[in-house]
Amino acid sequence: MPCPVVDLSQGGFAFECLDGVVVRAGDTLHGFVLTVDDEPVYSGEVRVSATRVDGNVTVVGASYRTGELDIDDILQLRDVKSWGGQGDRRFDLPDANWRVDGNHEFRALVSEFRLYLDDAGRYLNNLESSLPWRVLHDDTDTPARRAVMTRVRAEFVPEFVRYTEQIDAALRLAKNDDEKRALKEFSLRHLQDHFMSAPFMERCRSKPLGYPGDFECMRFLYERQFEGVNLLAKAIHMGSVLTRGAEAVRQRKDLIKSLMINLIRSWTRPEPLRIASIAAGPAHEVAEMLRDWTGPMPQLEIVLFDQDKLALTHAHARVHRLADRFGGAVKVTYLHDSIKRLLNDPMLLSGFGPFELIFSCGLYDYLRFNTAATLCRHMFANLTEGGQLYVGNMVPENPCRWFLEHHLEWFLLYREPSELLDYGRAADASAELSIVKEATGINPFLVMRKV
Repeated sequence: MPCPVVDLSQGGFAFECLDGVVVRAGDTLHGFVLTVDDEPVYSGEVRVSATRVDGNVTVVGASYRTGELDIDDILQLRDVKSWGGQGDRRFDLPDANWRVDGNHEFRALVSEFRLYLDDAGRYLNNLESSLPWRVLHDDTDTPARRAVMTRVRAEFVPEFVRYTEQIDAALRLAKNDDEKRALKEFSLRHLQDHFMSAPFMERCRSKPLGYPGDFECMRFLYERQFEGVNLLAKAIHMGSVLTRGAEAVRQRKDLIKSLMINLIRSWTRPEPLRIASIAAGPAHEVAEMLRDWTGPMPQLEIVLFDQDKLALTHAHARVHRLADRFGGAVKVTYLHDSIKRLLNDPMLLSGFGPFELIFSCGLYDYLRFNTAATLCRHMFANLTEGGQLYVGNMVPENPCRWFLEHHLEWFLLYREPSELLDYGRAADASAELSIVKEATGINPFLVMRKV
């Protein structure tokens, strides 16, 4: 019958004697089994060395007849038994937050993608080791560097994009938020280390300026598409900035650039043509328009409005030099102020307008409906008769949502085109409304025309 152990040492132990059982000093007990945490640590004869009464309990002291007990073994046994939080965890890991039933396609694709990146890493590391450092890490344009970039773009990027889009589609089959949370953890465990080697992804995730998609992220999308500490990092960086969602950002820039060029080309009025960019960021569309314009320039006044001073500083460094080419015909104002102020003060832009064109490419991805309608109303009020407001907003079909949300903690307020029209109507019922799509269809614009 089991008896509780009271004390334990190398040479002996003490236990509580069962009621009705009489033992005396000098007795030998046969077939005795001593267990610690349900594990047998001694079996055989023991000799009773002493007894004492402690309250209503008889405590028996005994010694081992066949050797001593190794106390280190006992302590190690206790360590093993208590490992993982006092015995409240087991190897089946019931609290593993990556576990989820079903969703086999998502999990299979994520696992395959990890293996693909592992294999690509070994292949690219071998290629990198065969090349001089300057070929990959010096920005000088050389035939070898161009050849590497061409091969990465032709061979690695399509597979990278294919996996991201298939995983995104599989994620949309998850039934509820609990499943999505588990799938996010599964995805992070498999892919995050690889993804964070890419400068674009790492910056979007870390948000050093406090928000995603800052002007440096935009520079990666527009200009710096082959960045990273090694060739695999450069390949992942290139893959991430050549996804269809990233292409939509470049296409919306090109759409606005073409719109400005056509507007300037058709401008015949004596007064200046006025254009405003709200949440302008690095103002790439403006810089490229000025860079590509040939021929005489009408009087042009551009306002670049942003609450990020660093973004405006970067824009100024590029746009100011390009504007100077036109001998005073182009005036650019860099307006550093908050979107909140613009929401509260509809007259904030009035001293610079009225405008023939106001556009905002990426801001509305973060605005709630009422805020979006209010800001549209205030910008629309600053248009000339016939002037147009262009407001971009990503649609839910963006095939990059999986890695944006799971790996970059980058969340947008996606809207169908019909919802863009809704906040246009709420802003001003008199506006002529339409939807204009950039080439991918992922980042359409609400257009409000003042009639």
